Amino acid sequence: MNPPSPPERPLLRAVEPETVRANGQEILLLHDPMGIAESPWPLTMYGAWLLQFFDGRHTVAEMTEQLRRASGREVSTEEIAGFVAEMDRAGFLVSSEFEGRRERVTREFRESATRPARHTGAYAGDRKKLPGFLRAQWAHERGPGTEPPRRVKKGPVRAILAPHIDFHRGGPCYAHAYGALAGGCDADTFVILGTAHKSPRTLYTATKKAYETPLGPAPVDTEFVDELARRWTGGDLLADEWYHRDEHSIEFQAVCLRWLMGRKPFRIVPVLVSSMHEHVLKKTDPLADPVVTGFVAALRKTMQGRKVCLVGGVDLAHVGAKFGDEGPLTGDLLKKIEDEDRASLARAAAVDAAGFFRSISDVGDWRRICGLSAITTLLAATDASRGSLVRYDRFADIENRELVSYAAMTFQ
Repeated sequence: MNPPSPPERPLLRAVEPETVRANGQEILLLHDPMGIAESPWPLTMYGAWLLQFFDGRHTVAEMTEQLRRASGREVSTEEIAGFVAEMDRAGFLVSSEFEGRRERVTREFRESATRPARHTGAYAGDRKKLPGFLRAQWAHERGPGTEPPRRVKKGPVRAILAPHIDFHRGGPCYAHAYGALAGGCDADTFVILGTAHKSPRTLYTATKKAYETPLGPAPVDTEFVDELARRWTGGDLLADEWYHRDEHSIEFQAVCLRWLMGRKPFRIVPVLVSSMHEHVLKKTDPLADPVVTGFVAALRKTMQGRKVCLVGGVDLAHVGAKFGDEGPLTGDLLKKIEDEDRASLARAAAVDAAGFFRSISDVGDWRRICGLSAITTLLAATDASRGSLVRYDRFADIENRELVSYAAMTFQ
């Protein structure tokens, strides 16, 4: 059977571009946020220029002529057709090739027994090296500066916020969050509300697949998931399950819990939370949305009679050229970001879900708070009466104009 032909009028999928330097020249890398295309796609200057015509309206012949005029090079139609075919095979175009690839990926995930570890490059992916890597986060100058706990003590912590930035940049803040949890928590089930970066159509998406880690699996409380799915009438909790395949926001929490809990039995309930940005745009209250309130009520009901801790796998601000902003990251801008972040976290510490959301939506979410939906849900669902900010931190690359902020919080 012959492979499907590439589209005559190519249409680029929604991708994430990144500019990198290699061998003294700038190269554009295309990343697939859905993880269907397994590897980033590098583009030369000419390839990157051609992307403006990948709009589903221009033919290969038209693109060839445009490149000839712009570059002065003698380019053949066959050369451009080959370029289009390569991008299609890599999974970056809207086409039958991509649909077939997506169907295979979805089927393979649904048929898998567990959710494999996908982001071991963000931490030590070796069973022997991972404990030392995590201990180093405690010893880091921005970490707690204490020995990691050997066991989780009993205590009043009912929820935490932890980062989901990669460990190489935010590892010490993970140590603050999980060190505080280990200082006093009775839970044996951890409901992890992680940011769904790929924004599945269903607002809340769970899986019953154990999350694999280098130290062994973080098993799922499947009875909890089944009960939650029956109680929530706002959508199919498992309809978009395959989005868990590539999402890191829960994987990083599973790694920390698996190491921290050691031999103590525990289970997780992994739930990805999609975007509530429509409420920011419309200036409406998500806590008046029956989809949100129905899920919160279902979660509260399912938690009753169980020893549960809520975990938010969340980051805060995303500001800079990498995220579409213009201008440099000045000292005044950094201070403004931190001041507004801390004001929002003060509403979180008051367990004020509506106030937290308003503190961000009232200013148009210009900071792009990555954990907005998950934090709002956690604050609405927890029965904690107060929260404490354990650590506020950020990664700032001034030269490349990128800032990501994050925090560790506990709730009792």
